[in-house]
Formats: sequence, structure tokens, C-alpha cells
Amino acid sequence: MYVNQFQNFAKTVLPGGSLIYYDKDKNLKKIASVIEGIHLTPYDGGHHSIEDGQAIIRYKDQNYPMQVFGQHNFENMSAAVRVCFELGVPMEDALYALTSFEGTAKRLEKVYDQNDLLIFRDFAHSPSKVRATVNAVKSTYPDHHVIAVLELHTFSSLSKDFLPFYHETMEAADQAFVHFNKHVFELKRMKVLSSEEVKTQFGHVEVETDIEALWTRLQSERTDKTVYLMMSSGSFGGKNLMDLV
Repeated sequence: MYVNQFQNFAKTVLPGGSLIYYDKDKNLKKIASVIEGIHLTPYDGGHHSIEDGQAIIRYKDQNYPMQVFGQHNFENMSAAVRVCFELGVPMEDALYALTSFEGTAKRLEKVYDQNDLLIFRDFAHSPSKVRATVNAVKSTYPDHHVIAVLELHTFSSLSKDFLPFYHETMEAADQAFVHFNKHVFELKRMKVLSSEEVKTQFGHVEVETDIEALWTRLQSERTDKTVYLMMSSGSFGGKNLMDLV
């Protein structure tokens, strides 16, 4: 269905206009290949590297240190730079402006960073976002023990039929936990999932429904160099993330 929406959007571009599209998506490439009369500009994730936890974009022998990280963020930034360039903004100016971008609230938001302990909060809840977020953190902090935690909270994530889409989405983490509150099912008038069902569909995770037990477990798994990645569209039962410090 989403492919049709992109096709419809592409048709709205007036003759002589520009369409900037993600070159790594085969469906978007196919749509672009049959369009005539407009300027086509593909983009990808650009060229970047990670040095001591710092994401850097290099362009024309100049380094531009970024405050955000993750392949999905670099893909979005690459698109933004392309748009700026189409509007007449030099690449260097667009990249320099991006160095001050701190990201959006609850999107890989760093809430603590001290003594090799980091805590990130992220709104990720869809399977693709969960995978991208976990991969981004582990690739940025490969020497840290990455503990990823996902709270199932939305209607879709609490649906038994939707669970298979989460399979192995958290495999990049050194440890992965899934939490859900059974009371939420009652509020949403949904059938309660069992811990075994969730674990089977996710793979590579431990399931904990008791929030206090989860917090205790997370604290016990902390090492000398640890990253806690806390993903939820909810609030983990109102628990304070700083209690993990």
C-alpha cells in the first residue's frame, strides 16, 4: 500500500520539478525509473564514520561532527542536505548547520553519559524503528555492553498477529529485554499475551512483566562500560530512568 502512496506523490511533481528519493529502496528506484520530465536526485546514507562515539561526516577533506548517530539519521540528513542543495544552499553550509542539530525529543535522546555509563531514551516501537535504533547504538558503542529494553505499549505491538514482525529486531544488542504490563491489555480490551509467546516471536530476548523486577535485573547486568537503550512509546510504568545510574 505504501508503494502506491509514493507513486501518487511522484505524480504530483510538476514538469521541470525535482524528486529526491532514497536510492537504496528498490521500490522507490522502480518508481523513479519510469518518471519523465522532472529532475531526479537519488540519495543514500552519505559517507560517515564513528570515532570514539562521535559521528562524523566528511566532505571535501572537512570533518563535520554530528550530535546524532545511526544509519537512519544519516539517511534523513542526506535527504535534507540534498533538498538544501536544490534550493541553492552550498553543501558545506548545510552540513555545518546540521552539526548543531541535537535530534528530536525521545529519538535516541541521551539522558545520561558519565563514567562509561550511558542511558538513551527512544520512542521506537515499530519493528523497523526498533531494529534501526538497536543497530545504531551498538555500531556507535561497539566496546560497550548494550542492554536494549523495549516496552510493548501500542495496539499493534500488543497484537499477537503483529509480533512476528519483531523477530530478531533486537539481535544486535548484547542483552535484550521486552516488557509489557498486563493491565494495559485490559485497558485496551485486548487478549493478554503470554511471556512465552512474546519470547518465541522476538527471539534473542528475555521477557519481564514486573517493572520492579526488570529494573533490578537491569541494574545487576551493568558492567564497567554499559549502554542502556530504553525504547517505549509509554513510560515504563512511570519509572525514573535515572534510577538505573
